[in-house]
Amino acid sequence: MARVAIIALLALVAGAGVANAKLAICNAKARPAKPTNVVVTRNMITPQGAELTVQWNNPTTGDTGCIDFFRVQTFVNGRQVSEEGVQLSNPTQMTASLLKKGIQANSMAGFKVYAMNRATQKKSDIASSSSVKAASGGATTGRRLMA
Repeated sequence: MARVAIIALLALVAGAGVANAKLAICNAKARPAKPTNVVVTRNMITPQGAELTVQWNNPTTGDTGCIDFFRVQTFVNGRQVSEEGVQLSNPTQMTASLLKKGIQANSMAGFKVYAMNRATQKKSDIASSSSVKAASGGATTGRRLMA
């Protein structure tokens, strides 16, 4: 009888730990935390334009478990030209990225990234990059931009 009680107590404690861990990660009524450390890397220049990679970190504080996907807005010369979704392949994934091709050479490109919760449609604050020039030539460069 005592053995059954101990097993039941251990199961209750383990279950409470799991529930608490979920609560610490995700409050379904709260907005997701914003992405951090937005970085833009110029990969190459082709006849079709520049190829840029936008990368950011999944937030490690706040309601990170509420993030189902990210939205990335692309701006060229100050005008928004696209908005795309980036699905997380794993809820514990620490970084995410988007490859953008065909950014016109010598234009200024900037990006805004925010996290979304599919169930509530709540979004995080926006993390922005500063503008980077899609140069017409030169070596591959990487630049950490503000979040």
